[in-house]
Amino acid sequence: MTENKSYRYVYDATAAECYGRTRSWSQPIPQHIAESARLTASSHLLDLACGTGNLGAAIRKLSGCRVTGVDISSDMLAQGRAKYPELTFAQGCVTDLPFGDGSFDCAAGSFFVHHLSPRDGRQCVAEAYRVLTAGTLAIVTLSQEQIRTCRLGQFFPEVIEIDLARFPALEDVQEWFSQAGFAGIRQAVVLDRLEPMGERFIEAVEKRFVSTLALLDEQAFQRGLAKVRDAVGNGTVSREPFHPPRTIVYGTKG
Repeated sequence: MTENKSYRYVYDATAAECYGRTRSWSQPIPQHIAESARLTASSHLLDLACGTGNLGAAIRKLSGCRVTGVDISSDMLAQGRAKYPELTFAQGCVTDLPFGDGSFDCAAGSFFVHHLSPRDGRQCVAEAYRVLTAGTLAIVTLSQEQIRTCRLGQFFPEVIEIDLARFPALEDVQEWFSQAGFAGIRQAVVLDRLEPMGERFIEAVEKRFVSTLALLDEQAFQRGLAKVRDAVGNGTVSREPFHPPRTIVYGTKG
């Protein structure tokens, strides 16, 4: 797998701790995946690039399905096993999954394709197709417009340029699905929860809860952090989502 600075950030021990403490999933996206894939208690879900297992755990809570998470980071997996003993975790790369053909009924992953080169992205989707019996692949990502209107970009304008350069276009992701053999390829835009951008948001930013913040130079980061603190302190932010709406790309293996 092709590495870059942001990829290494996400998978080191310090970032794993930050990821586990500051990221969580509210109901809309896990529910959308569970319902679209028609998951039940008899289903087996593969959580791609699972990190500490948050997405898989949220989907399991809604559907009762069995979940196996795969990630390249031993630090992430150690935290996942501690938090979610009801999940199974395996160490491996999404471009060379350590599972046999037809092992899962569904595969899902969130915010990892921007860490892959285009070649690795295609290989990841092909591997997901291989390990599915007949079922759904769901990848959560961002469109170019969603990046441009990201709430975080109002405080850190540099993140917009960074993410526009590293997130694959939705058309490219859909092409990976098509080349792998998936049918019924489609997009769904899902709005995440609304909640106050208060002290919890400041804490998440301070811990650089998204890898893009780790790519900023220190001066740009401190400048943006000061804007966040000022906006929260002055009450100039309202009940708006921490993140923009997300896009889920779906495909089905018949």
